[in-house]
Amino acid sequence: MYLLPRLIVKGSQIKPDPDLPFDKQLELFEIFSTREIQRIVTALSRLLDCSVSVVEPNALPDPECQREAILWELEPVGYLEAKNANTNQLRGAADIFVILLKEAVRFRMASDLHLETVVADFDALQKRHIRAGSAHEQSEVFLYEDHLQMMRCA
Repeated sequence: MYLLPRLIVKGSQIKPDPDLPFDKQLELFEIFSTREIQRIVTALSRLLDCSVSVVEPNALPDPECQREAILWELEPVGYLEAKNANTNQLRGAADIFVILLKEAVRFRMASDLHLETVVADFDALQKRHIRAGSAHEQSEVFLYEDHLQMMRCA
């Protein structure tokens, strides 16, 4: 069973626990492309029937907007802001965003793990090929020396 490593969040930085094999630091806007965030914001805006935006955790709040944290491991990695939104609906929209975030991180980690495995397998194959090539060359040298020895004896 594949387990999702525990991630550490500091500000807008998402990074894995240093004791675990994944060592990449990811920001919210690296996990989702601008296009993906726009699609999420559009869908949430339709659900809430008001304009929704995603802002970084260090962005100054808009005084005209309600704001709900996008929490990852109890730390805000961003905020959803909306004008004239129902507070409970905005909180629900932030929960939906977190669900999408978790799935995106899980997909990214599986993709990275797959890539690391492919690279490691390729490296091992190259090393075996080099060893096999040098063993083949050595056997050709031995065969040549044996042939020379037989020629001398004859």
